[in-house]
Amino acid sequence: MIPRSHVLGLKNPSHQQQPMMCIPACVKTVIDNQFNFKISLRKIIEATGDRLEKYNAYVPKGLDDMQSSLKKLLDSYVIDVAEEVNVSKNKLLERILSGCYPIVFLNSEEYYRYKGVKVKGDPQVIESHAVVAIGYDEDKEEFYIWDPGDNADKKSYGYKDMRKIDYKTFLFAWGKSKSRMICLTQSSKQTKIAPYLDK
Repeated sequence: MIPRSHVLGLKNPSHQQQPMMCIPACVKTVIDNQFNFKISLRKIIEATGDRLEKYNAYVPKGLDDMQSSLKKLLDSYVIDVAEEVNVSKNKLLERILSGCYPIVFLNSEEYYRYKGVKVKGDPQVIESHAVVAIGYDEDKEEFYIWDPGDNADKKSYGYKDMRKIDYKTFLFAWGKSKSRMICLTQSSKQTKIAPYLDK
């Protein structure tokens, strides 16, 4: 039976450094909180983005290319990357309960309407925004999420600091993005040894 509420701890969450770089910031946040090693945000951005030399910036690769690049990067750290679509609410709750920090994709237009801000850029191009699901409360019908686009400077986040979003809004925005979820898990490849990592 699923408990009525559960919240994961969250320390030193990462913020996206530029527009459309929510996924690398979410990945960095998950690695820092779920695993016992560090990897630089820069390294994640370089692996999942294409460099625009002229502007000294990165643009995210397409979701499929980004995922395969992320798998390649994290394979040496003995981390598996699993993407699922059409995930049920209960499965998401189970992932949170297991200690996984799921990265979920919310339809940008719906999510930013909920936040009360306009979508920057073409909504047809920026279809989804990635956030980390870090808790839920069945009685209040709320999810707790970390949004890498939020402005915050705390090192540690408790219940009162987390962004709360009601089930109806969350599930609608998530559903419009195919109820997609990415989970990072410890690989079963026990013979591999993760390298000493950068900070």
